[in-house]
Amino acid sequence: MGGADKPLVLFRGMPLVQHVIDGLHHAVGDIVIVANRSFDAYRALGYRVILDEKTGLGPLGGIAAAAPHVTTPWAFICAGDTPFIESALVKRLADHASAESRVARVAHDGERLQPLFALVSDSVLATAPNHLESQSLSVREWLVSQGAVAVDATDLGACMISIDNPEQLRALELRAP
Repeated sequence: MGGADKPLVLFRGMPLVQHVIDGLHHAVGDIVIVANRSFDAYRALGYRVILDEKTGLGPLGGIAAAAPHVTTPWAFICAGDTPFIESALVKRLADHASAESRVARVAHDGERLQPLFALVSDSVLATAPNHLESQSLSVREWLVSQGAVAVDATDLGACMISIDNPEQLRALELRAP
């Protein structure tokens, strides 16, 4: 995106992250944003912002930065550049979660696991910093190493679309809401 902080790029007149917030606020109890730059811009959205001080570690670095601040038994993880996210995805993952089996539930779009759409227990979330320090930066590898369970979300595939480049942004701007 030309060096722009992608979740703050405007899509249909609002930052991408605001679309994510709007799609999720009815499904989750608290929204926390993890950022490694543009801290004040994220804070202006009115939600708690956690600073990811270690740059270059990708999404797993952000998850690890957030882990010590999560105080709920479960946390929904998603990317900030997914403007079509719906609360139905959180509900689907939550419907497959249980108190007895505290492993992560990860959306599967019919083709592959989508690790940035996951419902993660606090016990799994607590392992992110150690995984980051001792292994790869892959969120998928971390979740699989923790016994994550795939949840079929094929019918919700559209809500997992992330915007990766300006051309895709322009094409999706024209798509019916």
